[in-house]
Amino acid sequence: MNNEQLLMALSDMMDQKLEPVHHKLNCMESRMDRMEGRMDRIEGRMDHMEDQMNRMEGRMDRIEGRIDHMEDQMNRMEGRMDRIE
Repeated sequence: MNNEQLLMALSDMMDQKLEPVHHKLNCMESRMDRMEGRMDRIEGRMDHMEDQMNRMEGRMDRIEGRIDHMEDQMNRMEGRMDRIE
């Protein structure tokens, strides 16, 4: 066997040994891609939820303002009632 044939034989042996590792790495890459897609979808849902929460917070602030206004009116009415008595 000459040097070139020996190198080819060694190269083939290395390829055979590395093939399972290469296959596993491809599988892992595929799984990581799927996980990345799922994480992107989750991030989109979280962004949507954040938008909804911000809108709800705005509504709650407006409700709180209305309640404060009503409380002020009730206090004025109570003062008037006290003067009437």
